[in-house]
Amino acid sequence: MQDKGALVVLRGSLAPEGAVLKRSAATPDLLNVTGRAVVFTSLHDLAERVDDPDLDVRPDDVLVLQNAGPVGRAGMPEAGYLPIPRKLAGVRDMVRISTRV
Repeated sequence: MQDKGALVVLRGSLAPEGAVLKRSAATPDLLNVTGRAVVFTSLHDLAERVDDPDLDVRPDDVLVLQNAGPVGRAGMPEAGYLPIPRKLAGVRDMVRISTRV
């Protein structure tokens, strides 16, 4: 991965066809991670489960919100804000991805 440029192309099991990230949206240590995916299938599912004390989530997991990301128009705002689950109090940041798939 290069150290310059405003955008980063992501590839991996969560983005087999690739995805684009604004470099300024992530700290360098979050640009190359391996972890479990904790998947929410919709905004409704996220609202119901994100703060459930029984949610199986760890600080090194990747939060994935399906069916809520941008569709591809220039300047379109992010549709899916993913909060860090309350049970991870003290965690300052973790990988959080939203997707239309």
